Amino acid sequence: MPEKRSDQPLLKGIFRKYETFLFLCLFVIISEATYFRANTLEFGRLDDFTGLVNSRTHALSEGMFHGWFQAGRFIPATIGSLFFSYTKSVSDLQYLRLISAGIIGLGGGIIALFVWKLFKRENLASFAAAILVGVISITTTSAPSAATWATLASQMFTIPLALVGGIVCTTNRRYFRLPWWVISTGLLLFSAFCYQQYVPLAALPVCMWAAIQYVSTQQIHWKKIVLILVQIVVALGTNALYVLNFADGAQDRVLRGAFSDRIYWFVGTYIPRTIDIGLPNSQKSGLISLLILGILLLFPVLVNRRNIVFMFAAIISWATCAIVIFPTELWASYRLIHPAQMALWGGAAFGFVFATRTRNMRFILAAGLLVGVFAIQQADQRAYNFIALPNHFDWETTKCEIERNPGINTFVINESDVSRSRVFSYDEVGTIASNFDWVFELSIKMARSELIENGKLETQATKPTLISTSDSANLPAGTFLVIDQYMCK
Repeated sequence: MPEKRSDQPLLKGIFRKYETFLFLCLFVIISEATYFRANTLEFGRLDDFTGLVNSRTHALSEGMFHGWFQAGRFIPATIGSLFFSYTKSVSDLQYLRLISAGIIGLGGGIIALFVWKLFKRENLASFAAAILVGVISITTTSAPSAATWATLASQMFTIPLALVGGIVCTTNRRYFRLPWWVISTGLLLFSAFCYQQYVPLAALPVCMWAAIQYVSTQQIHWKKIVLILVQIVVALGTNALYVLNFADGAQDRVLRGAFSDRIYWFVGTYIPRTIDIGLPNSQKSGLISLLILGILLLFPVLVNRRNIVFMFAAIISWATCAIVIFPTELWASYRLIHPAQMALWGGAAFGFVFATRTRNMRFILAAGLLVGVFAIQQADQRAYNFIALPNHFDWETTKCEIERNPGINTFVINESDVSRSRVFSYDEVGTIASNFDWVFELSIKMARSELIENGKLETQATKPTLISTSDSANLPAGTFLVIDQYMCK
């Protein structure tokens, strides 16, 4: 009788043939599943309401397109305006948030695939380790904010562009008959005109590759590290030249304010945020994150002193992403933490799994599965409880109060120190619309428009009057509306 053939080589061959596609699909699914519960609620966040109003009033070209184009973000200006042209209600924002989550997952898949190839596809433990690094990179404490922000959907394309540009820089072959450095530089230029502050993520794969090379050959490939840093500077410099010479007012946002104030903010606020201190405004959360980060960075060194290169790789990647934020507006740090966290936590996890992947395989698989599930669960909780629910309650209560009190046109802005939201933070956790006048006014306008279209409101009121909490104390009850987190019925 002929010997029965095993299916393992065939399956292995199929996986190797389509491994890139399968890796990316897997991480898109993981990311979508992680943030699905949050993203399917009905809510908007800060600039999301601007995009909606511009779409409904056919002012996308004068609003979002012009603003992004002037800021040197050509790709969001075109693709983002196209995305928002299909949104007419707050519920339509869901599909944009799903796009954001998918792109973040795509970035995690690129990181995981690259790590697995750096491990030379040794065994199942290496595969699990690569998956874990990718999962950690898409579940940092900043990821829930990025994944649930509809306005960022088109700007998130910077993540895969920058990562692939860095990966190409680690090679020495031709792509499409062009030298690798041409492709790498081109990808970074594209990413710079998508979202400038995410471009330094390109340093992460190069630093990972250089760390592996050092452990294997005891040689540090400084040329590649210097080259990627130069490419990042060239890409950002090209974009900056455009903004400084041709943008209308966007250049005023660069290095505005006293230099000493900027240093104080950068060292005292931004850098702690990138290592989770104060996210989400919890001392306990920050201490736990610091402990975990310390273990990830130091454990490989305890295994082998040569592994200290992984610590340096993570720190260099993180510092490259962080330093680019220095010239930006101080208040904008909430949307710029994500690349620094991806670099820091992804790099730290990479060194840890490299040091442990050759240990007991069952232990590695079990530990990787446990940590991965925990990271996903925590990201889901942050996205749902700290972002989706407060914003959902805020939106639903706004509609409810307007419908119930159509004759009242005075609204109280929920100031931060007396906010009625059960969860409040200016940045990473997800500020509700009723905390800021310009957002609140737009959300009121959207709520009235939707209520009129649904036949629940007859007339469109004039521009709302917004007052502070202290001013409301001087007015009689029934003459103003307060949007709280307890839902009106």
